[in-house]
Amino acid sequence: AGGAGPLLLVRPELSGVTARQGEYDASAPNSITVAFTPNIVIVAGSRVTVSGLQGAAIADSSSALDTQGRALFYAPSFNETTSALVMEVRSDMQRDLQVSFIVGVTNPPAMQPAGAVSIAVSGSSPLATRIPATPAAVQGDLFDPMRVICP
Repeated sequence: AGGAGPLLLVRPELSGVTARQGEYDASAPNSITVAFTPNIVIVAGSRVTVSGLQGAAIADSSSALDTQGRALFYAPSFNETTSALVMEVRSDMQRDLQVSFIVGVTNPPAMQPAGAVSIAVSGSSPLATRIPATPAAVQGDLFDPMRVICP
């Protein structure tokens, strides 16, 4: 109270970071569900980048996000060369509140192992984390984002 307390320093980080996919088949439509919880406020205008979407195709980035994603972000841009989806935050994202959205992609036409997907936040408070790949299926969700198999 009144500035008499000690200075509290917080290391910005994301927790509970996951990326799950709904489809392993080559050339199939796929839904990548991304979730994370920031420990600081991510202010409007910051950019959230999901990278490592190797081989993914997004025909129309303006319709790549689900309803929740469109409420959180302005229309994203996808760079097939760098395999990165960049989204600008519409309004402040509160700390300690999970953020979850779905990105619609088309899987590549050939088999490939899971990609090294990561999330980074740039702006007033940069955050970054690599999403761990897990070969197990959990409650019907398939991990290993961008892993593709051929039937």
